[in-house]
Amino acid sequence: GKTSLSASLALQFARAGHTTLLVSTDPAHSLCDSLDQDVSGGSPVQIEGVDYPLWAMEIDPEVEREKFKAYTSGDGRKAVDSVAG
Repeated sequence: GKTSLSASLALQFARAGHTTLLVSTDPAHSLCDSLDQDVSGGSPVQIEGVDYPLWAMEIDPEVEREKFKAYTSGDGRKAVDSVAG
């Protein structure tokens, strides 16, 4: 129900003219099933078949966590600290 509700809400925002990005961290890739489109590449994909500014993507939270750790262990730490305060 969470994926269906999120997809429905994203569609409503996009219909209202708001550029909308729907992101899922569910390893089951149920967003791809709900949208009947592959959005699993980890980058935003414009949703086909609608005339609204609607984008979606699925990410692997473990992969993204490791990428963030690697980034913040080097020079990226300064950038994170400047944003996070």
